[in-house]
Amino acid sequence: MGASGWTYYVDYQADPRALLAALHQRVLDEGDYYWFDADVPRPATLSALHDLYRDENTQYLSEEGTHSILDVYNVGPAGAPDDYGTILPLSPERVRAVFTTDTPTREQFDAVYADGDDLIDEFPRWSGRFTTLHENGVPTQVVIWGFSGD
Repeated sequence: MGASGWTYYVDYQADPRALLAALHQRVLDEGDYYWFDADVPRPATLSALHDLYRDENTQYLSEEGTHSILDVYNVGPAGAPDDYGTILPLSPERVRAVFTTDTPTREQFDAVYADGDDLIDEFPRWSGRFTTLHENGVPTQVVIWGFSGD
């Protein structure tokens, strides 16, 4: 199938780990992800998904992935090396370089992203980036983007 890109906008939350956990549950609840084997029931929690990945009878599912944020489960600090299953925040320097402001809006993000996510930052498959979006200088959303799956 090949990798799939994904983008999520969520209400601003200062704690990226809490934000990621809430987004995982939203995607699981909505069923908005690729599922390789229709004979295996979709999991209701991230823990259940990881149990399927560890089970020798269904571990093949982890090779295909969900082509969604469910394939990412760690949050690293800005400037950290890329790692499998990890999202990193854009550094303040990269935010300024890409958006020419410290407080980019959703419209600014969408305009740059429409021209290709690699214009914002490069990262390997099975990982992603996130940054805070603002309205009138006030944080209102976080955008998370990446790509995963095989």
